[in-house]
Amino acid sequence: MNYVFDTSILIVMFKHYYKDCFPSLWKKIEECVNQERIISVREAGKEIDKYHAVDDLTKWKLSNPSFFPPPTEKETKFITEIFSIRHFQMLVDKKKIGGNYPIADPFVIAKAKFYPITVFSSEEKRNCCNKGVA
Repeated sequence: MNYVFDTSILIVMFKHYYKDCFPSLWKKIEECVNQERIISVREAGKEIDKYHAVDDLTKWKLSNPSFFPPPTEKETKFITEIFSIRHFQMLVDKKKIGGNYPIADPFVIAKAKFYPITVFSSEEKRNCCNKGVA
């Protein structure tokens, strides 16, 4: 099975599963990365640069540029379709749209749509419909 990693899971891994404490886990992850069984998306790399100053993750990202490939033409077209639906537009913080803020989620979804790949993430559910309700 192949996986596309969202930024959130990379952050969790590098914050809580230290390479020196979990060497067998990291050996397996590196094997899977080298075999391209685990990948991410370019926008996840941009999120790491913009929001998450986890030194080891940033260093790892720089040494694994092929882990963060740019979207293919068909992925880009599908991302455009995603954002043409109002419901999905509302899921992205309005300040990020049109600004210089990376948004990896639609790119991860597009990658999973076109390849036999499973999304791996540690996103938490946000209650966007009941803001301010106690």
